[in-house]
Amino acid sequence: GIWFDGYWDQIDVQNKEQKSESRADWHLREIYDLIHKIQPQCLVGNNHHITPFQGEDFQMFEQDVPGENTVGFNFQKISPLPLETCATINNSWGFNLTDTTYKTPAQIVNLLAKSAGNGGNLLLNIGPMPNGEIQPEFKDRIAWMGNWLKTYGESIYNTKGGYIKPQKWGCLTQASNKVYVHPLNPASQTITLENAPFTRIKKAYQLKNKQTLKVVRKDKNWIVPVVQPTAEDPDPVVVLEVNN
Repeated sequence: GIWFDGYWDQIDVQNKEQKSESRADWHLREIYDLIHKIQPQCLVGNNHHITPFQGEDFQMFEQDVPGENTVGFNFQKISPLPLETCATINNSWGFNLTDTTYKTPAQIVNLLAKSAGNGGNLLLNIGPMPNGEIQPEFKDRIAWMGNWLKTYGESIYNTKGGYIKPQKWGCLTQASNKVYVHPLNPASQTITLENAPFTRIKKAYQLKNKQTLKVVRKDKNWIVPVVQPTAEDPDPVVVLEVNN
């Protein structure tokens, strides 16, 4: 794949609508077409923060999950293209000795789960030190995520976004006959899944320890009990085995 790093010197950053007002012709469509002609299987993306252009194969959101704009420069709407969250472990893309604003493991889990809940993937960047090594703070977080995925990877890998988009309480992912509830920020001990497309839940349990849970149906909604997240377990996923 080829990852173009933005269109930032072409766009009026003060214009909150981020319209495609070009100050120079970058001939992007010609470049995209040439790439696809030489290597048809190559994926092209551009970190320009606006609606994807013709010839781009996926849409990326820098330091944000698709559809959010917490950093102030992701003004594009979600397109039908495949989606990607691209984020850093601190606030810098390259090595920065003074940047100690490291994301917590819980924040990285949130990025991963909500990206998957939108049907997208997460690109997590690291900037090597001048000697080529990865700094300890990054290693620790990557190792932590690896251990988390040993337990919860089933709810991320080979899934698609849930039937509802991410909510304030968290998000859903799903695969085959399983719906994964990610209670990232629940307001109470239960989550209500509204207008669920499935009429029967054959089994509900916590993914971590397989403990069975009792869910309640109310009209077209399902009331699902959840465990409150903690720093050590920031996404205590619940599995719902449903009818297809």
